[in-house]
Amino acid sequence: MNDYRKKVADYFNSIAEKYDRREIYPLFSYDELSWYVIDDLEWKYIKMYLPEKGIVLDVAGGTGRLAIPIAKLGLDVVLVDISEKMLSVARKKAVEEGVANKIRFILGDIHDLKFDDEYFDLVVAINIEYCDNLEKVLKEFHRIVKRDHYVIFSVDSLLFVLWCFLNLGDLKSVINTIKEGKYIDEDEIYCWAYTPSQLKQLCRHAGLSVEKIIGFGLCSFIKDYELRKKIFKDHKLRKLALKLETMISKIEDFAPIANHIIVIAKK
Repeated sequence: MNDYRKKVADYFNSIAEKYDRREIYPLFSYDELSWYVIDDLEWKYIKMYLPEKGIVLDVAGGTGRLAIPIAKLGLDVVLVDISEKMLSVARKKAVEEGVANKIRFILGDIHDLKFDDEYFDLVVAINIEYCDNLEKVLKEFHRIVKRDHYVIFSVDSLLFVLWCFLNLGDLKSVINTIKEGKYIDEDEIYCWAYTPSQLKQLCRHAGLSVEKIIGFGLCSFIKDYELRKKIFKDHKLRKLALKLETMISKIEDFAPIANHIIVIAKK
């Protein structure tokens, strides 16, 4: 594990106990409304590709936000994360939810997964913008997923990150992010951001065929936090916002402006 990855592990160890509280991140408009949309649509698309039986890998799975509901459906899950303390929280939650016997918890590096070839029936890797070598990661996914099965992963959208920095008047960060393909987030950790075409190319190099590019998060463009709170607290407005985001997620041309991009690829 290189020094950067150790820093990432240390960071997630430091926030593990409060990670599930979903703190507000003003730069990216992450708040109650964003998490409401993200939780609904991420799960919707992941559930569509869950196998009827077999083993699912949830890598960079953190505190088990996805591993636990997948296990509740009766599937066996392997949860891998770089942070021991995040895994500790996930174990406790799995016991509380009665699925500890369905999940195997492994401390590991997403860039170097210690599994046999074609071992998993589905690979899920959400929010992996902290990976410093996505091409290597995708090649690992290709190696460990079974043929004709799927890989689902998500990363930050480059265009959305640039828009966020522009709203701060931080033109220097905009230029640096375009040049380097990465930025330092609010927690002082590097994140890599991509365009849909870059992600398609990386998948192609890894031997994965992209079936869908999904983007949502149009409501993140509402910079008035009070208005965002109003939409979230009003049941009808909240449901309309989710309906809008669901419609957008089905149109690939919207993916570049999404705050996050989900890729569904097949081996």
